[in-house]
Amino acid sequence: MEIIIIAAVSKDGYIGKDGSLPWDIPEDLSRFRDLTYGHPVIMGRKTYFSIPEKHRPLKNRANYVLSKTMEIEGVTTAKSMEEALDMIKRKEPGIKDINYNQVFIIGGESVYKKGMEIADTLEITHIKKLVYGDARFPEISADFKIEKSEDYDGFSFTTYKRV
Repeated sequence: MEIIIIAAVSKDGYIGKDGSLPWDIPEDLSRFRDLTYGHPVIMGRKTYFSIPEKHRPLKNRANYVLSKTMEIEGVTTAKSMEEALDMIKRKEPGIKDINYNQVFIIGGESVYKKGMEIADTLEITHIKKLVYGDARFPEISADFKIEKSEDYDGFSFTTYKRV
């Protein structure tokens, strides 16, 4: 099973402000949708509730929400990253048309931090501006090397692989 972190990160390392994205880049949202479609996604409780209600749970994905304190209707709740990954390995719950061979970690800050220890791949949208935020992405370690990068006006899509 390949573990992939997907995130948009500002030039100064921020990923969010007040529970939302501090930018509006439709290409990033399209890329997120295209890459995660048909796969399990793991997120923290705050990230889940930051998704607009009309879009949650994320459609055509197996949604796993990490929460030690609550069960959330309509998603699979796990108390830890390890528990979520164990359920995904067992394909629980068995959702039709889901590819359980790749799992995407989609945030937030503490979930990304845990995910960096085990991720095989990073799919990062680098936002080329300074943005004030209150949630940061962990530093990308030397364990990851750029596999490919596509540059656009104001942002780039970069794929990193663990070496």
